[in-house]
Amino acid sequence: MNGALWSAPVMLASSTIPAYAASPSSTTPTLEYGLFVTVTHNGGRVGYQGAQQSNPNVPATPQGYWEAVKAGNNPESDFQWSDASETKSGKWFSNGEGSFTPVTNSSSGNPAGYATTSGFWFSAPVPADQAQTGNGYLVGSTATLEKGAVFITDVEIYVPSNASFLFEGNRQANTGIQIAGRKWNTSRSGTLKDLPNNGAQYLSQAAVASTWTAEAPSITINPDGSGTLTGRIITTTTKNLELAYDGRNNRWYAQTTIMPATLTISNAYSTPQSNFKLTSFVQSGSLYYTAPAPYNTPATHTLPLNNALTTTAFVKGW
Repeated sequence: MNGALWSAPVMLASSTIPAYAASPSSTTPTLEYGLFVTVTHNGGRVGYQGAQQSNPNVPATPQGYWEAVKAGNNPESDFQWSDASETKSGKWFSNGEGSFTPVTNSSSGNPAGYATTSGFWFSAPVPADQAQTGNGYLVGSTATLEKGAVFITDVEIYVPSNASFLFEGNRQANTGIQIAGRKWNTSRSGTLKDLPNNGAQYLSQAAVASTWTAEAPSITINPDGSGTLTGRIITTTTKNLELAYDGRNNRWYAQTTIMPATLTISNAYSTPQSNFKLTSFVQSGSLYYTAPAPYNTPATHTLPLNNALTTTAFVKGW
């Protein structure tokens, strides 16, 4: 489900186009926005690995993107993964869910390709009667995700055997759950940098400066050797993410990533019952946007986002 001002969206893994809450006016501006989550496997480790390229077979234009969404074929970062059967078809695979940035989520990506990231995106203002078409973005408009936006990702990992070794590891081996290259056996924290446009045709900015904190995980080890790890990652933007459309290019979208660079666990003891799941949502945040006449009443429009856009992605049987 993709957001728009006239609806109160709730993003689910099996998303649909939101209904109009009222007949949109040709002089009412709105925003398109969404949240996406990806879980991936690179042949040796499973989890979140944001730097990898995924599905190249998605629409190459915003118009094609919205046509696919309306047809029920949401463009996603799936690669060698079947949503229908919830199974993989290769050693390297990824499952993406939610509402992905139109065309690409990579700052340097060619149209029609997704990286295996999790993030939040929004568009330049567009007349409400042209929203979700890929057309009509207003020259002279601006949109801003105010700094201090908070994104939550809940992690849940189940393994049916060797849970103690996989979750907790040992000092001599590269085992255990890893976050940003360090064992996640205590609270961890870090920063994310600005990622401006580096050649992407429609994407103004791919990430804004943020901080992240991973709370100490909770680990349950059962007598049969199975176990579950749960934990929470909190990402907070530290700068405004600003998008201004001046008509000189078609960079109509901005986004930010909401996860550390990596969160992985070894697949050495995977079975068909193993499960790695990420659930993300916007805990709090505000989008502000302006538009030229006759779309400038009021002068600044405000769109609050609180406990919104909950999206889950998972892989099983690594």
